[in-house]
Amino acid sequence: AAELREFLENSNARLTQQEEQIVGTGRAIQALVSQLQRLQMEPTQQPTAPSPPVVPETSTIHSAEPRLPSPTVYSGEPQLCRAFLTKCSLYFSLQPSSFPTEESKIAFAITLLSGRAALWGTAVWNNKHQCVSSFQAFSDELRKVFDRAASGREVARILAELRQAHRTVTDYSIEFHTLAAERK
Repeated sequence: AAELREFLENSNARLTQQEEQIVGTGRAIQALVSQLQRLQMEPTQQPTAPSPPVVPETSTIHSAEPRLPSPTVYSGEPQLCRAFLTKCSLYFSLQPSSFPTEESKIAFAITLLSGRAALWGTAVWNNKHQCVSSFQAFSDELRKVFDRAASGREVARILAELRQAHRTVTDYSIEFHTLAAERK
């Protein structure tokens, strides 16, 4: 049993490492796609005399976008769907110049999918499903497929039946406040 547990833990660690490498590769591809799109949009000009280097004013330096870690990979767990989409939306809001188009947002989000979520994302992307027209449409469709959040009435029932039982007060409190926030 211990050998099996160790094998599973090692396999899980290798799988996680491979998923991170795939995500990194996806980010690199997304960066190249974005750069290529920008270059294709620029008009081609004949080289002229080099212009003097532009020195940014100190007032514009503070407007740089923050460097953030990418949202975590989402593999289709129903209880994590909304959290994944919220993280993606926040990431896009805080780095708008990195994601100038709806297509770039969707492509980036798809690179963060794994397992059954990646299979779904690949299918809608390759088939040009209508949900790849905007990140909002993509998010709505992802929620339809993967999010199994409880309805308002269901959350109210769960809250009414919630008990601490054998868990810590902290764990109980976190679950209570999370459910209460979903109810609003």
